[in-house]
Amino acid sequence: GHEHLNGSLVVPLVDEAGCVVSLYGRKIRNDLRAGTPKHLYLPGPHRGLFNPGALSSRTVIVCEAVIDALTFLSAEIDNVTTAYGVEGFTPELLAALTAHDVERVLVAYDADAAGDAAAAELAAKLGGEGIASSRIVFPKGMDANEVARRVPPANTSLARAVERAAPIGGAAPGRQPAAK
Repeated sequence: GHEHLNGSLVVPLVDEAGCVVSLYGRKIRNDLRAGTPKHLYLPGPHRGLFNPGALSSRTVIVCEAVIDALTFLSAEIDNVTTAYGVEGFTPELLAALTAHDVERVLVAYDADAAGDAAAAELAAKLGGEGIASSRIVFPKGMDANEVARRVPPANTSLARAVERAAPIGGAAPGRQPAAK
């Protein structure tokens, strides 16, 4: 009765070869004890990627949480992956973005102080790698999942948010494709 991911929607996180290396869990029950986190990962260092197929796009959306990335996918926006929260953009994800010659990242972090600060920090990190960044701006205090639920139809509201993404972190020149 005390399993780590009990009562959660569980999503596998994979390495570049498609092998499951970690799990994400999102609590979906309403009878949780006070203080129970809604977003869980397996103990240990964060590993794995969500939706590595998104890396084949020149522009990739990076969300703050898996549930937000799933929301984009359900709205038929496929070029999306996720960090492990505002402080969880991993070296593995950065390496994957650069290895796949991603030119632009749309940062879809929550519209709050933590999301704004993390988006600016991420833009600086990406700019150092030659990857341009834009911020998907949601209404204050909202994330992709809440926008999709409150502003139907979700595919239209999220597509508009993507179209309105504003450059952040200065204009990075964009990546030059690797010589083949």
